[in-house]
Amino acid sequence: MAYQKGQPQQFVVAATIILIASHSTIATANPLETTPIQVGQTSLIGQCRRTTTDYTGVFKAAADTMGTRVAALRAGTVVRLADNGNGRGWIKIDAPREGYLEAKYLAAIPCPASLNQQPTVPSSPHPSP
Repeated sequence: MAYQKGQPQQFVVAATIILIASHSTIATANPLETTPIQVGQTSLIGQCRRTTTDYTGVFKAAADTMGTRVAALRAGTVVRLADNGNGRGWIKIDAPREGYLEAKYLAAIPCPASLNQQPTVPSSPHPSP
């Protein structure tokens, strides 16, 4: 399409929209792939998720796919979240195994009765008087 004097410049508008969109924050459908929890937000700790793919790796440390894998979960395995994510796509779980996995392989579900309690936080020892 050749430019003709007096005709609208559609390509400039499209380029501007693309430029603006590339600098905007776009929400994802997976709430676990967001930034770490902020004041006033609901904690993810104790919530359950279901794995969406076979052999979802559970690792000893976050973002350590080349490190120690502690488990490989089948699709449909229910896990309980143990932190609010690290903002880079990894989240800690404490059931059925403790470790870290990629949040993109999880779908939100209600917790079954067997996992419906908050994880216990060890209390600090109190000195005797």
